[in-house]
Amino acid sequence: MKHLFLTGRKQVGKSTLLNKVMEACGLDVTGFRTCPIYIGEAKRGYSMHAFCDVPDWMNDFIICARVGEQRIVAVPDAFDRNGTALLQACRRENKRWFLMDEIGKAENKSPAYCHEILDILDSDIHVLGILQDCRSELVAQIKAREDVWLITVDEENRDTLLPDIVKWVGAQA
Repeated sequence: MKHLFLTGRKQVGKSTLLNKVMEACGLDVTGFRTCPIYIGEAKRGYSMHAFCDVPDWMNDFIICARVGEQRIVAVPDAFDRNGTALLQACRRENKRWFLMDEIGKAENKSPAYCHEILDILDSDIHVLGILQDCRSELVAQIKAREDVWLITVDEENRDTLLPDIVKWVGAQA
């Protein structure tokens, strides 16, 4: 397996586990993290933050916005323009490890972005990522790949997975 993706329900600890893996292994990663946007106490959407040197316009841009009490919608053009440029910039850093935290259904209407994600997975880069537990063509394609180790994180196993993942990362060196 060349890539590792964690999946599971929301707020179960997937990103926390990835952070522990990167710290335990001392990984120097490129890639991105999806971050909530708050105004006051209220979550208003999500942005994408790069772990590579990019211009200000390309970093921390809004990818999803709240449009109702329980509804957040994607901004497809942001994924296709800024997101694709961000992925390409991070990829140019030629690091061994690429963080993708996270991928879900918001990307479905962004073909250029999805294509770039799949190109990264087809390259020599090793990916550590998070897949939302959702219906998504991109998520399904990633889950179906033979070079992906997919781990479902839950309350019962989240505190015991770290040693096996650290061992796997070490074997990739």
